[in-house]
Amino acid sequence: MYTPKNLTDCSFVLMEKTAAELSGAELAMARAEARLLSLPYCAALRTVLLSLESVAALRLANIEASMVGLFRLEALLRQHGGANSNNAALGHLLELDGCSTRGAADCVAAFRFRQLLDWLNEQIKPQTGFSPQLILEIRQRCLNGPDATAASGQPSADRQPGFRDRDYPDCRPQDRRPCSEGDRGLYRPPAAGELDRHIQGLCDYTNRRLLSPIAQSAVLHFYFESIKPFPDHLERTGQALCHALHLKRGLYDGLLAPISLLPAIDTPRQQRYLKPYRHEPLRAGNDEFWALQHWMEYCARAMDVAVSGMDIYQRAIGAVIEHWQEQAGKVEKGSALECLLYALPGQPIITVTQAMQLTGKGFSAANDALARLEQTGVVRIGAPIGRNRSFVAHDALAAYDSINQKVLPRVP
Repeated sequence: MYTPKNLTDCSFVLMEKTAAELSGAELAMARAEARLLSLPYCAALRTVLLSLESVAALRLANIEASMVGLFRLEALLRQHGGANSNNAALGHLLELDGCSTRGAADCVAAFRFRQLLDWLNEQIKPQTGFSPQLILEIRQRCLNGPDATAASGQPSADRQPGFRDRDYPDCRPQDRRPCSEGDRGLYRPPAAGELDRHIQGLCDYTNRRLLSPIAQSAVLHFYFESIKPFPDHLERTGQALCHALHLKRGLYDGLLAPISLLPAIDTPRQQRYLKPYRHEPLRAGNDEFWALQHWMEYCARAMDVAVSGMDIYQRAIGAVIEHWQEQAGKVEKGSALECLLYALPGQPIITVTQAMQLTGKGFSAANDALARLEQTGVVRIGAPIGRNRSFVAHDALAAYDSINQKVLPRVP
């Protein structure tokens, strides 16, 4: 029977092949970021990649949000405010906008993950210490956003504080392959009474620089999943913890890699590597060592796919902007029109007020720029946002939708 160990005093050895794959993935990420950060539309690319990662991470939980829905919700919230409202209120706002109840719930879930990524990017620094309180905060924001108490003065109905307080039952292999007598291929997460010690061990391990960033986040994710500190929603919380550790270790410097892309493309394979004890007997020692090597190599491949995804979206955005520039004709440097051409891929659904905020220009300049973009076919009038006209950059949305349809499978 496999029982995860406490990580407080643990150290890990990497095979040469594993170390090489990890190093290659981290180097690819550093090179990609250095290249992409110099682009004039880098801010828009960053927004698109955050949305892509949010949609992909939710696919691991069989939640099929869309980037179009996410952009629409963000446009509504920029106009009306209320980003820190509870999930029901956000869902109601989308339903009033014509979204189905299921679609609204999925979109809100992706928006919460997107909010969390923004928060992590702002809060997690090299000196940030991992603690049980930070893990609880990440889970809370992952599911429900910022604590509604802070916004309304009332306790949030969505809030689910604390780690699990009940024992997990012994788990059998999911594929039901026969096991030898006396070893039924089971594994047992720590009892509820032992959980605090394991969580503190997880934090102690994370606060030490023992391995490369991807390797360390792989170990963090593997043991976070195996100790099962929460009764549900481990998938997106685990992905968020990996991002937090990457930020702490300096793997990201402005762009968050969409590391959930490969797991979303082939979730069964990801689950087999992340939770091998659910498929075949796993004993502490040699079995665990090889399971971790395989999982680290998978995480390196996930980073490689993330970098490829960054390049694909960068090329798509670049092609769309180049097409818009041809449509718009002569564009003055530093004008509201130029600012909008570079910003629209990240906010493809906007109002005049939002265009003013994006460009830093006054009403007249922003309105004139949008009018010219509409006349030249760059944007079209969309469904109203409150009492305001919205402008939709359909070329950008179509490019994202085309890529996602080819890459991300639909939830059955």
